[in-house]
Amino acid sequence: MKNSKITNIDELRVRIAILKLDCAEQEVYFGKKLAKFSQAINHPISFLKSLFSFSSNKQETNDQGDWVTNLAQIALPYLLNQTILQKSGLIMKSVISFLSLQFINAQNINQNVLATWLDKLMIWVEKTREKKQQNKTNDFGIPPDSETSAGKPVHD
Repeated sequence: MKNSKITNIDELRVRIAILKLDCAEQEVYFGKKLAKFSQAINHPISFLKSLFSFSSNKQETNDQGDWVTNLAQIALPYLLNQTILQKSGLIMKSVISFLSLQFINAQNINQNVLATWLDKLMIWVEKTREKKQQNKTNDFGIPPDSETSAGKPVHD
């Protein structure tokens, strides 16, 4: 249709209407692309702002999460890519990273959950230390006040 010659006024009006529709279509298309681009630019900036705002006094009612959530969103995919997924392909790394980011949200990982995990870890460490100390005190070897404990032989 672009190569056809316009012979009368009706064809000219149709051609102008088609060009206006094409123009409007392209404006909508580029408007959507601009919105996606600006969102892609603003998302990392807002993410970094929320990452570096370490205020724990605010109540977590939104889905942004606190500094633990933001740090986990960066650290978990990085650790997975450096350890478990080291020899995986790009698609597998992308899928696992996307799934890990979906798992990490303000409800699953936050300061309270981290504190709970640390408390459980400390309880576990204390129990293992107590077991080791019990094993050391129940040593039924040579008593400390015996003749052989000083290194003297029993028979000369």
